Amino acid sequence: TANVVSYPAKVELARGKNDYKLVFTPNADYVPGEYQVMESYEPIEINHTVTYKTYGSEGESLWVAPNATGTGSKSNPMSIYEAVKYVQPGQTIVVMEGTYLLDKTVKVERGIDGTADKKIYMIADPAAATRPVFDFQKNCAGMILAGDYWVFRGFDVTRSSNGQKGIQVSGNYNLLDSINTYYNGNTGIQISRYLTTDEFADWPAYNTILNCTSYGNADAGYEGADGFAAKLTCGDGNVFDGCIAHHNADDGWDLFAKVQSGS
Repeated sequence: TANVVSYPAKVELARGKNDYKLVFTPNADYVPGEYQVMESYEPIEINHTVTYKTYGSEGESLWVAPNATGTGSKSNPMSIYEAVKYVQPGQTIVVMEGTYLLDKTVKVERGIDGTADKKIYMIADPAAATRPVFDFQKNCAGMILAGDYWVFRGFDVTRSSNGQKGIQVSGNYNLLDSINTYYNGNTGIQISRYLTTDEFADWPAYNTILNCTSYGNADAGYEGADGFAAKLTCGDGNVFDGCIAHHNADDGWDLFAKVQSGS
């Protein structure tokens, strides 16, 4: 049924690669609309691999550093991309100081969640002399947070590509604390849905943006980049507290909703 999520099977993941084949068979009598037929009623097969691995155990930290390729210890840090893929509830990603020259989006996928009692933390190294900087070199969108119960604290995000946001918050019950976003190609920090197919129940809700600063964000046309935004597809209970927006190309704050999306 359109717009209804189906859970056809419950599986247990084994460590390593888990290979699955999904088969979708359309109903033979399905008609999309008046005077319409499906292009094909043949079964569709999709091969999908899920890789399951972990680093360390609950309560342990994963250390990341610029250009790192290690296993996540302080002496052998890992890449930020590996850390956000395989972090577990109750773990902390410690972002070591330096400038991270990145060429693809740092994405926390939906389902990589903490819990109310075991949040996932991504924090700047408390012992560092300078703030870590994620510099996307105008290559791509910056960070997308689609997971739940995460805490981001103490780092900077800059130079996403034209039309792409610095940080997009699309999960629930997350906290962004003392984050700076500047010189991005679109809004510095925006709360909005992850997938274009997400209905209201899946729109981001109950996120807190605390003591963050967002400035100098500008798209090429100087008409769309805001400091902060909670717009278009934003759920209930989102809070901005103690934040500062200045010198952005469009709005300091954009809370726009449109009829097509709903209030």
